[in-house]
Amino acid sequence: VENRLALWRRKHKIKYPNGNKIGKYTAYDTSMSWRDAEKSCQSKGQHLVTIKNINENHEVKNLAKQTCGHVKSVMAGWDLCAWIGLNDFAKEGELVWSSGYSGNADGIFFKNFLPGEPNNVNNQEDGMAICWNMDEGKWIDFSNNAPLPCLVCELQ
Repeated sequence: VENRLALWRRKHKIKYPNGNKIGKYTAYDTSMSWRDAEKSCQSKGQHLVTIKNINENHEVKNLAKQTCGHVKSVMAGWDLCAWIGLNDFAKEGELVWSSGYSGNADGIFFKNFLPGEPNNVNNQEDGMAICWNMDEGKWIDFSNNAPLPCLVCELQ
């Protein structure tokens, strides 16, 4: 059984089956959709990561790159990203964090989108992701039904 599990992990390019943990963050090199990623984090008593400032953005980007940087792109680099907790599933354009974080006292929260993002291509992009290969951790929105190869959970 152990050999079959190791072979499956190699075939699916999973280097960190138990996650790669740094501080309150754990990254997983497991391919799934945003909704499945959030469910996976919740099953561990966590949520997809909430990024509150540029320092946290750098930490999360570096952890995602360290954990999932071995993944090869099949979309000209647009898929070299990790799911984060930011989304607008409830109402298009109203960004919320899955953790419930609503920003500072003025209701303002940090954003680090690539220019032109979020763009909601075909009205099918509601989960946000941090990309380790784009301009030092810029964010994009990504297809609701397509998997990304990485997710980052956070202990709240």
